[in-house]
Amino acid sequence: YRWGDEGEYFQFAYEKYHNILSANHLLREIDSIETLKHNISNGELSFLFDKRSNGIIEELFIIIPERYGVELLEILDEDNAKKFIDEYLKSLIWRKESSISLDVTKRMINEYVIEKKRYFYDLLNILLIIAPIEEHPLNANFFHEYLSKFKMAVRDYFWVECIYKDTNYSNGILTNIVKLTHKQKKAYSKETKKLISILLSWSLASTNNTYRDEAVRTLVAIFENELDIAEYIIKKFSSVCDGYVKEGIYCAAYGAVMRSQDIQGAEQLVVTVYNDIFNKEEVYPHIIVRSHARGIIEFLGNSIIVPTIDK
Repeated sequence: YRWGDEGEYFQFAYEKYHNILSANHLLREIDSIETLKHNISNGELSFLFDKRSNGIIEELFIIIPERYGVELLEILDEDNAKKFIDEYLKSLIWRKESSISLDVTKRMINEYVIEKKRYFYDLLNILLIIAPIEEHPLNANFFHEYLSKFKMAVRDYFWVECIYKDTNYSNGILTNIVKLTHKQKKAYSKETKKLISILLSWSLASTNNTYRDEAVRTLVAIFENELDIAEYIIKKFSSVCDGYVKEGIYCAAYGAVMRSQDIQGAEQLVVTVYNDIFNKEEVYPHIIVRSHARGIIEFLGNSIIVPTIDK
């Protein structure tokens, strides 16, 4: 995939198509997992794993789970499995959603990926690509669940570095998502917009102010005239312990409220904002977040009849 002044386009290399045909040909007579295991361990397929770089193996990581319902990493012995982690990670982008078992994938990640920093950062980049895909087991909902379980100090150690590396270039994954969303927002389903919003909200932890401003503008564009998505994101991030992320989300929500002509869902948004920031024993301490929250409540309060909230 490429993005340039002339527009966006996809490029297919003949070599990759050759690898797909070769992988399918090699598997043509294998009709069971047991036969597959035998062919890989000491049969007709074993020669493929003698070389570290082999495009056919990358295709096998895609085709085998889809056809036989088992991960190639599970079949390989430990030494061979560790040699082909790159191919496994790349396959996650191309595979059918139904071929990915979340439990098995978590086990593979914990067993082979987490132990090496390079593989871990490759995984994070792949999750950025997968994040907007509806019904994918590793989409933004999975990513949100993963990042939410860490305290901010631990999460920033790896996540901020990942964002920095990605947004430091004009063709980074997050930057491309921002560009595409501005251009194609109307073509996206509500669920896709929610998934993109989750990803961009997490990316607001970025120290790249230029990218962060663009991400906030993109969230404003998504939330505009769809205040229910803003309410959904505020509720989803209510327990996330990162004031910088929360500040960006509330800034985007306030901007969307100011720009929206369609204010359906406004009442629920007001209630959610009030409960998230003010209706607590200790009011949220971030003054900019409080200012945005108050602006949302007061602006909508003057625009529509909303539930009474004591000032």
